[in-house]
Amino acid sequence: MAFLRVLLATGVWGTALLAQLQPRQDRFDLQPTVAALRTHVAATGDADRTVAGSAWLMQAFLATGSTMRSGPSRSELRLLAVWLRVVQAKDGRFAPGDVPCSRGDQVLAAMAVCELSTLSNYALLKPTWVRAADAAAATFEAPDATPVDTYEAALLALLANSVEWVGERDLAKRLRHLAQPVADAHSVGPTRREDAARQLVRQLLGATAPADLIAALVWPPDLGADPLHAFLAVHALTPHRAQLARHLEPLNRLAARRAAAAGDGALWPAATGLDAVTTSAVLTLVLSQAEAQLAHRDDDPPKPK
Repeated sequence: MAFLRVLLATGVWGTALLAQLQPRQDRFDLQPTVAALRTHVAATGDADRTVAGSAWLMQAFLATGSTMRSGPSRSELRLLAVWLRVVQAKDGRFAPGDVPCSRGDQVLAAMAVCELSTLSNYALLKPTWVRAADAAAATFEAPDATPVDTYEAALLALLANSVEWVGERDLAKRLRHLAQPVADAHSVGPTRREDAARQLVRQLLGATAPADLIAALVWPPDLGADPLHAFLAVHALTPHRAQLARHLEPLNRLAARRAAAAGDGALWPAATGLDAVTTSAVLTLVLSQAEAQLAHRDDDPPKPK
């Protein structure tokens, strides 16, 4: 079976991996946004960076075709990678200012560095993401840890796929075990984002469901209102190209929303709980993933780089 079909059929994909493996089409005109994100990274001092913001920016740059070795965002990727390495504590936690980040942000950043290392063929970063992923798992395994929530479980399952793809099977098994309670829960709500996260976890851990049911469960009423919900929804529909194609119009509307934003129209307006830069990084990743799947053709699969 062709490489990309394996990724799509089994769910073994990373947040930026699928987009990197596809030819660039830029149907959503993302390059002005990527350029604005690069400007932000270059202009931001280390004291003003955050773990989550850096991780989303890394994923956006990777998904739009750059690595640490090539592409227009390579310098920014190196800058963000160096910052994360500097703020990583001895126990593997990312702790800017000696304050450990949240559990979800730790998982997100571990995944971003893992995919950056893999796609850049940059082995020197492997100790960073292995320690980060191990530390992420340890925060959930601690005796006094609170139960994993649906969003954290989705990130854990995605990280499991990323690390398994580069051969860390024991670590992947450990991460999936932590996400399993959410997959086993027979519940819905209380929010549509939680429904999307729960469905994505179930898929990533091997459950199947009709594509139309998945779309009904995961697709948000407004893609731009909650970028994290949009991220989960597009991931859940990644193996179901026909369903994703049926949602092309809301994806086009999301892309067009930048023009109505303040400034030069390159960035999306800030969504609830996120600033405009992080909102734009997440939505750039969302549209890049959607574009990659919409561009996929079974008879012409790309080769891994």
